[in-house]
Amino acid sequence: MAYELRSRRKQPDAPLTVETTEDAKAPAPSPSPLTVSVGNAFRASREHEFDGLLLFKEEPRQFLFLFLVVVAVAHYSFTHDSDDFVLNVRSGLFSASFIFLAYCFLQTRDGLLVRPHPGLWRIVHGLSVLYLLLLAALSVQNLQSATAAIRVLFPEVGVGAKSKPSAPLNCEINSTTLYRGVSSIWFLAHVTGWWGKMCMFRDWRFCWVLGVAFELLELTFQFVIPDFQECWWDSLFMDLFGANFIGMCLGHLTLKYLETKEYDWSGNKGDKRGYVRRALSQFTPFSWSRYDWEVFSSFKRFALVAGAVFVCLLVELNAFFLLSTLNIPKESHINKYRLCLLFMLGLPAASEYYEFITNPACWRLGQNAWMMCSIGVFEVLVWVKFADGLVGASTPPADVYLPLLAFGFLFLLWMVLFFAQSGKDKAHHRLTALDMLFYISFTPLAYLTKQWAY
Repeated sequence: MAYELRSRRKQPDAPLTVETTEDAKAPAPSPSPLTVSVGNAFRASREHEFDGLLLFKEEPRQFLFLFLVVVAVAHYSFTHDSDDFVLNVRSGLFSASFIFLAYCFLQTRDGLLVRPHPGLWRIVHGLSVLYLLLLAALSVQNLQSATAAIRVLFPEVGVGAKSKPSAPLNCEINSTTLYRGVSSIWFLAHVTGWWGKMCMFRDWRFCWVLGVAFELLELTFQFVIPDFQECWWDSLFMDLFGANFIGMCLGHLTLKYLETKEYDWSGNKGDKRGYVRRALSQFTPFSWSRYDWEVFSSFKRFALVAGAVFVCLLVELNAFFLLSTLNIPKESHINKYRLCLLFMLGLPAASEYYEFITNPACWRLGQNAWMMCSIGVFEVLVWVKFADGLVGASTPPADVYLPLLAFGFLFLLWMVLFFAQSGKDKAHHRLTALDMLFYISFTPLAYLTKQWAY
C-alpha cells in the first residue's frame, strides 16, 4: 500500500497515489487510482471521497457537533451534583477528556488508517495523548501522591500490601496442570496478543524474535520481579511454542486472507452487495501489502528494525514494572485499558514506522509511532522514580550478567564484521564462518534457562 502523507523537504508537491498489491500484479493498470495533492493531505479522507473505500462520505457538521457536545456536558452538569470530592474530580476529568476527544475527532490529523472510520483513529491518538499526559503528571509526584491520583480513577490501586515472593513452583506435569494452563485467561490473552502482533508486523521472523527475546527477559529480570519465574514447560510449551505460536498462526491466516482478498476501487461492486456486507467490510483494510523488513540489507535498516524490537519489548516490560512499583493488582481494570489502548495505537504505529524506514520519500516519523515511543519512555520514567530500590536492591547474579556480556561481545563482533563487508560479499547463499559466528553468539543465552523452575 502506497499512501504517502509526508514528502521530503525542498521537493515539489507530488500527487498522492493509493494502490494495492492486486493492482501491482495486474497486467494492465487499474483505471485512475485516487490521487490527492500532498499539500492538502491533512484531511484527505474528508476533502476527497474515497469511492468504494468508505461506506459514507465524511461530512463533519462541526457546529452541530459542538452543539451536541455542549448539550451532553450541560445535561451531566445540571443532573449530577455530589458532595463527594473524589467523585467530583473524577467527573471533571471525564468531562475534560470528553471535550478533548471530541476535538481530536474533528480537528486532528489523519494517519494511514481510515477504516472503519478515520475518526476512530483520531480518537485512539487522542486517548494516547491523555495517557501520556497522565504519565507526565505522575512523573513529578511522590509515590503517595501518584497512587492517590490513580486511585481517583481506579480505587483498587495501592490498597493492598505489595505482593511477596510466592512459594516454590510445583512443576509436575500432569493432566491437571496442563488443563489449568490451557484454560486460564492468560493463555487466551497470549493467543490474542500474538495474533495482533502478527497482524501488526506481518513477519514470522520479527514475531519469533519478539517472542524469544521476551522469554529471555523474563529469565533475566527474575531477581527483580519474582513473578517472572515459570516452570520450564510452562515457558516453552504453554507460552512460546503454545499460545504464542497459535496466535502467530491465526495472524498468518488473517494475513493470507487479506493478501488474497480482492480490493475494489470503483465502488461499483459495493452497490451489488448487501448493505450489511458493505458495513462489515468497513472493518477490513481497503488495501493490503506484505512487510519485508530487510533487516540485514544495511546497518541503518538493521538499527531501525532493532529499535522497533526494543520499543515493543520495553512496552511489554513496563507493564510488569508499573504493576510492581505502583502496587497495581493484576486484576485491576487499568491493565486491561492500557493493553487495549496500546494495541489500538500499535496498529497505525507499526504501519507508520514501516513506511518511515522503507519509503525514501518519507522523512518524518508518523504521529502514532512517535506517540508509542513517548509512552514507552515516560512509563520507564514513572516506574524508575517509584522503584524504591526495586532495581538496585540486589545486584544481578553472575548466572544472569555473564551470559549477557558474552552474548553482547560476540554479537557486536559479528555486527562489525558483517556490515563492514561489501554488498557483493554479503550476497552469498552458503554457510560461512561469519554465519557461524552469528549463531554461536546466541549460545551463551542458553545458560539463562538455569533460572527456570524445574
